[in-house]
Amino acid sequence: MSKRCLLSALKRLAKSQALAFAMAVSTVGWAEVGYGNDAARLATYQTGAGQTSFALSLLPQLPSAMNRHSDVVILVDTSASQTGAFRAESLAALRGLIAGLSAEDRVKLLAVDLDSVELTSGFVAPGSESLAQAIAALEARAPLGSTDLSGMLQTLEGHFEADGDRPRNAVYIGDGISKASLLESAEFAGLTEALVAARISVSSFAVGPERNVATLAALSNRTGGNVYLATDDVAGAELGGVGLAKTVRHAVIWPGKVSYPGAMTEVFPATLPPLRTDRDTIVLGTLGEAGDFEISVEASVNGQTVNLSWPVTSEASSDDFAFLPRLIDMA
Repeated sequence: MSKRCLLSALKRLAKSQALAFAMAVSTVGWAEVGYGNDAARLATYQTGAGQTSFALSLLPQLPSAMNRHSDVVILVDTSASQTGAFRAESLAALRGLIAGLSAEDRVKLLAVDLDSVELTSGFVAPGSESLAQAIAALEARAPLGSTDLSGMLQTLEGHFEADGDRPRNAVYIGDGISKASLLESAEFAGLTEALVAARISVSSFAVGPERNVATLAALSNRTGGNVYLATDDVAGAELGGVGLAKTVRHAVIWPGKVSYPGAMTEVFPATLPPLRTDRDTIVLGTLGEAGDFEISVEASVNGQTVNLSWPVTSEASSDDFAFLPRLIDMA
């Protein structure tokens, strides 16, 4: 599978106000982007006043043996917006996700609107009769009310085993629209920080008549997940679910100590988000001088300490990245 290059997506989609806002809060993951395999890239833009802004793309490389079987909590939006064709896409994405998991993975299925309701009794095998019955219960559930994303995230850790040592993945299937605006709230940073502390990675499949992709993108990237977008097609939704299963199979790298060169005088976000091996992670900032640098990160993967480093050379200023100063001002 080719690796996603989010720097290309950032350049292509920078004129989107929603994207710009989400990027100011976090890095943004999209399912519909260009691809590349560069391990690190330092793109720059210098203003007429001489100030240089940068976008740093980091792509870790890890042995595939570090990927492990996971506990997966699947949260399916059952609010009033999830009807008709959107409900069909939602269920198709769920089918694709479950079909893509291995027999060694474990699944817990929840319906989410004003409350999160467990439909399985604990974690079950992807091909089990227990899960089939839970899916039938989900299909029979009437879509009503609104969704409380904040409440869903606040209670998410409690759906995982407190003493478990398996990777923790949560997958949300829904529109990302909550009864209260989450991304613009003061609690968003606290919620995502708590998820990172609990080593819970959240990925999403965005589906519905209206979708708050900015919130889902910021949530997934602050916690080391991915986002897939519905394309008004059931077959495409099922493929999106398969993509989410592949996301679950990739280990998340949880940064600890991060060392940037002194020439990077500002870096946003201030805390490096979790890293993935199937897409790059973007940080923005200001650069005092051009040159050759090294970025190093001490991190943990499934409880093991890993040390990562990237040699990188600053590129010449390009008008393709003229949007960077605005994003940095917003950050």
